[in-house]
Amino acid sequence: MDKLNRRSFLAMSAAAVGVLPASRTAFASVNPELMAWPHVTPFDLSNALNLRLFLQNKDAVGLAGLMSMEPAEGRFGRYPTATLLLFPFKRYADGPTGRAFLPGQGLLDGPVATVAMTTLGLPPDEFFCHYVLGAPRRSFIGIELGAAIARGADKWPWHNNVDLGDDKVAVHWVSSNLNHPWFEGSRWIPDNEHGEVWRARISGGVRRAAILLS
Repeated sequence: MDKLNRRSFLAMSAAAVGVLPASRTAFASVNPELMAWPHVTPFDLSNALNLRLFLQNKDAVGLAGLMSMEPAEGRFGRYPTATLLLFPFKRYADGPTGRAFLPGQGLLDGPVATVAMTTLGLPPDEFFCHYVLGAPRRSFIGIELGAAIARGADKWPWHNNVDLGDDKVAVHWVSSNLNHPWFEGSRWIPDNEHGEVWRARISGGVRRAAILLS
C-alpha cells in the first residue's frame, strides 16, 4: 500500500471508530475525592483512565502523548496552551481491547469512551493528533510513554524514567514529525533550558494522572 493510500485507509479507519457510552463503572479506579477538586479538568480524567489501561498492559499498550504549544481546536473541543493529552495505542494488532477515553467538551459531560488506536506503523503521536483528534499537528509537540527503562540504558537524554509512586514509566521525548518546529530542528525535546520547561510540564501531567488513580 503506497503512502497516500495507506494514510487514506488510516483516516477512514479512525473515522469509523465510534464513541461509546461511558458508564460510571469506567471511573471506578479514579479517586472520587480528587475528582471533586475544582481544578480537575476533563483532560486530567481522560489521562488518568488511559494511564490505567497502559499500566495494566505495559507490554502490549503504549501511550501517545501530546502537549499543545498554542491554543488549538479539534473535533472533540478546544485545547488551551500546555494541555497534556495521553491516549493508548496497541503495540500489536491483537492487543488488549480495554476502553480508551477522550476528554469531553465539559467536566459535567465526562470523558468520551472509545478504543485504543491501531496505527499500522504511523507514529502514534501524529496518528492521535491528526486522525483521532482532528487537530493541527503544528500546534503540538509529541512524546511516547512505555515500560520503564532498565538501569544503564537510561543515560541518554532523549528518554528517562518518571516515578509514579509505586510504579515507574519511561518517557521517550522523541517525535518523528511534531517536535522539530519548536526546538530548532530537534526531533526530541532537548534537556536544555527551553526544553526542560516542557519536559517538566509533561512529567507533571503524567504524575497528576497517576495521583488521580491513587
